[in-house]
Amino acid sequence: MWTRIRLDVPLEIFLTFNKMKPLAEDVKQIAKALNNCQLLELDESALKVRRKIKMPDQRDVNDKTLYVEALPAEG
Repeated sequence: MWTRIRLDVPLEIFLTFNKMKPLAEDVKQIAKALNNCQLLELDESALKVRRKIKMPDQRDVNDKTLYVEALPAEG
């Protein structure tokens, strides 16, 4: 049986994402933006972020799967 652990992700990692670079210059800006987030919360130091609600133990991948067939070769 697997146990889920809480992973705190350093905010510095987000600064390395190309889509985040134009939006934030430092972790303080990211932390400020996350203050009212419903899905994520900051740790006590406000330097790491984690989920507020744990992921479901079982997920139905079919709910998130898109099946496509017979696409044109030039499409």
